[in-house]
Amino acid sequence: MLNQRFLTSVTTISLISLLSSCQRIQTPLPRTETPLTISELTLEPETHLTTATAPTTLNVDEQGRALRGYDAVAYLEAQQAIPGESAWSVSWQGAEWHFSSPENQVKFAENPEKYVPGNGGYCTFGVVLSKKLDGDPTVWLVRNDRLYFFLDEDVKRKFLQDEAGNFERVHNNWPLIANKLPEEL
Repeated sequence: MLNQRFLTSVTTISLISLLSSCQRIQTPLPRTETPLTISELTLEPETHLTTATAPTTLNVDEQGRALRGYDAVAYLEAQQAIPGESAWSVSWQGAEWHFSSPENQVKFAENPEKYVPGNGGYCTFGVVLSKKLDGDPTVWLVRNDRLYFFLDEDVKRKFLQDEAGNFERVHNNWPLIANKLPEEL
């Protein structure tokens, strides 16, 4: 038992060191393209634009894209990570969201909260550690109809070793760090 606790402590310390050394998200550069806004796509956008379920701080890349340009709808609808195209984009919550089809663009515009990832798209295990680390859009998980990202496959495997406990920590930690910049953590 003592040996197992020691190994768990060493593993946790190693993982914290690994995650702490990872590059944090940089402040995005101004966008050069003008994506459509939700009001240009739907007749009643205000009925869908609540922030109660959407994070106030999103993980965006240097071009201001959420999910590094991957299609948020495809994860839930097609169970695939599919790169989006700038031709089918929506500006929402300060980020540009790209989609792989005009149908997915409209689905997002009609109900963005359904497709926005948990923790704003940051690495879910990073949130366990009260950090905002980049989430890789090709390393993901859907739980309870919510999309989550991870830094890499090793970090995802570590998270899943105590999935219930880690999701509880995410639930507790995210409200405390959601409105902070990654470099403040």
